[in-house]
Amino acid sequence: MEDVIIRLFFLVFVAVISFWYLWEWHQSAKKVLTTVIGAGPNPTLIVGLLTVMGLTASAQYLLILFGWQLWLLTLLFFLPQIWFYSAWLQSSGWSLVKHWRPGLFGVVLLWQVFVLVLWWPSGPALAGLISALVYLLVILSVRQEAQGFINYRLFRREIALIFLIGLLALFTARWL
Repeated sequence: MEDVIIRLFFLVFVAVISFWYLWEWHQSAKKVLTTVIGAGPNPTLIVGLLTVMGLTASAQYLLILFGWQLWLLTLLFFLPQIWFYSAWLQSSGWSLVKHWRPGLFGVVLLWQVFVLVLWWPSGPALAGLISALVYLLVILSVRQEAQGFINYRLFRREIALIFLIGLLALFTARWL
């Protein structure tokens, strides 16, 4: 039991330090990120993808191993995902007050995928990857809409790559 308590304490400690670091990083890099709107992958996108993947995989581990309730997992692991999504919307040049519909649509879609992949009979790595790919799909769609024009060639290439990675992951995964 002591080993579990120590691991849980370490998990919470790492989560708090990571959240503090990412909050400070976001505050200091906010002006830098707004200058690269639509310039491909920027640090907010990469850190957001890694965070969504890690949080979803961790949530599935806690659901399977410890039997945590879904509402608790949603509070602990989905709220940081909402924070990254809103940070992306702001760095894209959108106001969360004026453009609340894409924000709400993205949050509802990401929450549905989060809940769906938690109950899949597969490994947590696959759940994290699929959640991160859907996060990327929503983010890229919002970015294209925020730019005011859609570069169809670039958008189709990004969407095709996301679907290819997702299909490869789904077909090569070990299902329980």
